[in-house]
Amino acid sequence: MKDHKNIKLWRDIIFVIGGILLLIIGSTIQAFGVYTASEYNSYLINIPIFLITAAVLLLLYSLLTRYVEGNDACKIAPRKDISSIGKGLLIGFSYFIIVTATMSLCGCYHIKSIQFDWEKQLFSFTLFFLVAVSEEIFFRGILFRMINRRWNLWAALVISALIFGGLHIFNDNATLWSSIAIAIEAGSLYGAAYAYNKNLWLPIGIHWIWNYTQGNILGFPVSGEDNVTSVITPEISGPQWLTGGSFGAEASVISAVIGLLISLWFIRKTVQQEHCEQ
Repeated sequence: MKDHKNIKLWRDIIFVIGGILLLIIGSTIQAFGVYTASEYNSYLINIPIFLITAAVLLLLYSLLTRYVEGNDACKIAPRKDISSIGKGLLIGFSYFIIVTATMSLCGCYHIKSIQFDWEKQLFSFTLFFLVAVSEEIFFRGILFRMINRRWNLWAALVISALIFGGLHIFNDNATLWSSIAIAIEAGSLYGAAYAYNKNLWLPIGIHWIWNYTQGNILGFPVSGEDNVTSVITPEISGPQWLTGGSFGAEASVISAVIGLLISLWFIRKTVQQEHCEQ
């Protein structure tokens, strides 16, 4: 095993470049799948493509990490993987149920109708799995990991969260606040979950169901994109600081506060772990 603190800079440069390439591959397949589904109604054929791409990205990430650090950051252990993903799914799902319930209590969220298209739902479910895998590989598995190794946990949390949130400024209906909110509630949460769990499976689970629940179940725009088919068609009204406005619930103060609280819990548990290991 290599001394991770003494990894040469050129290896980390390769690490980042490799991560960018993996992110581009994932984003390209996502865009292609969304385009073909909307243009040719080919929802089901894209599902195995998304799953195979996610598996290939994880394999390539594992090989890249072994080359740079001399170990496998994915830590393939089936029972732990299933458990971590399950916890992530529960956290991410509960997160947006609480956000939506709070909006409903404030009179901002009302259910207009309910429908279910199983092809489109399965398409989106696997699409968001690929989104979570490709983004978590780069932002947590590479960027966070490298900064944490070269500096410390706090630098990794702050810098990776700011970059993650900042890149969302290019999404539809984005504002400076929406990017800050995503940095607070998602960037910090995924980073803290990664630091706590020591591998990608927990943040992948949270990220995966985070997007799917808010968009395809609850009917919110996902990072400004409102062209998703949801189970619930809601009527959302009220002040933007509560609802997130046209960007979606990710820009709500409710989401930012809840995300920050969960992040702080993960950080506290991580610090406790580190103290016990010393």
